[in-house]
Amino acid sequence: MKSFLASSTSLLIILIFTLTSCTAKYKKEEQALSAQLDDCIRQLEAEKKTETGLKKQIADLTQQLASGNAKETGLQQQIANLKARSDADKAKETGLKKQIADMTQQLASEKAKENGIQRQLDAINAQIAAQKEKAEREAKNNDAAYQQLLNSLKDEIQKDEISIQQYKDVLVINVAERVLFDLGRAEIKPQYYPILDKIGTILKEQTGKFIQIEGHTDDIPIAAEYQWKIPNNWALGGRRAINVTIYLTDHFNIDPHMIGVMSFSKYRPLVPNTSKANRAKNRRIEIILLGQGLYQQLYKKGM
Repeated sequence: MKSFLASSTSLLIILIFTLTSCTAKYKKEEQALSAQLDDCIRQLEAEKKTETGLKKQIADLTQQLASGNAKETGLQQQIANLKARSDADKAKETGLKKQIADMTQQLASEKAKENGIQRQLDAINAQIAAQKEKAEREAKNNDAAYQQLLNSLKDEIQKDEISIQQYKDVLVINVAERVLFDLGRAEIKPQYYPILDKIGTILKEQTGKFIQIEGHTDDIPIAAEYQWKIPNNWALGGRRAINVTIYLTDHFNIDPHMIGVMSFSKYRPLVPNTSKANRAKNRRIEIILLGQGLYQQLYKKGM
């Protein structure tokens, strides 16, 4: 019995020791686990703080991303607008280039026209200068012819048988009827040939001028006894002018292409046919020298 008790006591002591040892061990393990738990809690809190920071960073980044997306959208819109403007500018540039090309072509065409007009203007100026020079020569020739006629026919001019007028490039020699013809007759009186010779000598030197010989009468009808030969004043004026023309061409070799005959009958009087003296003035032969330019204006353009 004592032995059993002793054994039981020993077991109990061993058990107590074992339990005590286990309790101490468990306390140490508990303390270690508690320390680990505290570390875990601290790590968890740190992780939570980190998570909170990361969430904030995520929120900030999300906001930045949204802002970036908005900026990207705006930039894309700006890019689209710029591209549209670029396309519009290119189209405008293409249009401007076409306008420039068209205007350049038009300018070249206008320049060609201008050059053509300038050539025409130069030709016209040259023609004007040539005509002016020719007119000056003709004026000098007219002046010379006028002075020659005045000197050669001064006696007849003093007797009022002949008058001479000068109008620029026109010379008019007015020969009274009584100098060359009998009243109502068309035949030239031979004693007055010397007067026609003086006129013809000067006329033959006027090369390039047109000579117009005109017959003028008064308003008295042709006498009945002479009407079988000269029916009226038209015929009288014409035959007188023709006879003077024939005399000049035959005796002075005046170019027939540069001489013409006209009759005005009574219809171009110098003065009214109201007196014997006035009628005598109206009965006349007019020898007219026309410059070539004036002759062409009056006749050739009308042909």
